[in-house]
Parts: sequence; structure tokens; C-alpha cells
Amino acid sequence: MIQWAETCQLKLSIDKCCVLHTGQCQTASSSTLSSLHSYTVYGHQLPIVTPCHDLEVIMTNKCQPRIHINTIVAKASQRANAILRCFQSCDPCVLLRAFKVYVRPILEFNTTMVASTKDRH
Repeated sequence: MIQWAETCQLKLSIDKCCVLHTGQCQTASSSTLSSLHSYTVYGHQLPIVTPCHDLEVIMTNKCQPRIHINTIVAKASQRANAILRCFQSCDPCVLLRAFKVYVRPILEFNTTMVASTKDRH
């Protein structure tokens, strides 16, 4: 990866890099995480994390979307409640338009990733 980045004249941001070990045998216990293989970039050891946040998607070591779904639902709920508190109009057309503009994109972002998993929420 380092060689590819240097060939493309890209600098890796080590602060944004981490390791997420995946698989059915992986658990989140600290003793197991410390025994897993470690990776280094430019001499810095990358932290082993679970869950991992990348491009607004939250993944766990078991590739279950439950944490991601709960986070998205909480964000959408907060935004919907903010619309109800902030808009003075009670016109359903105005509120529906605000929902479509401010809440729906949050709910629809990356739905194909979540829908393709076996874990049902």
C-alpha cells in the first residue's frame, strides 16, 4: 500500500488509518485484539479498532450493520424532530418537503450495503 501511494504521489494520513480484523472468530475482547497481527505504516503501528468508521459507514469485526443502522436512525430522528421544532408552518406539504430534503438522504445513504447483509434489525 505504501509503495502504491508513493507511486501515485499520495501521502497517507497515518492518523486516519486503522486496522479492522474481520471474521467469525474475531471478538472485541482486549486480550484477543492484542494477540492479532499488527500493521505499521512509516514506522507507526496502526491501532486495531472495532467498530471502524469509514465514509460515514460503521462496520464491526463481524460485518454486522446493527451499530450503523442505530446511528443512522438516531441522526434521522434528531433531524426530523428539529424540523418539527423549527418550522412554524403546520402545512403537511411544507413538512413533507423538509423531510425529503433533510431526513430522507440520511436514511437512504448506503442502503444497498445494509440491505445486502444477513443481519436483520
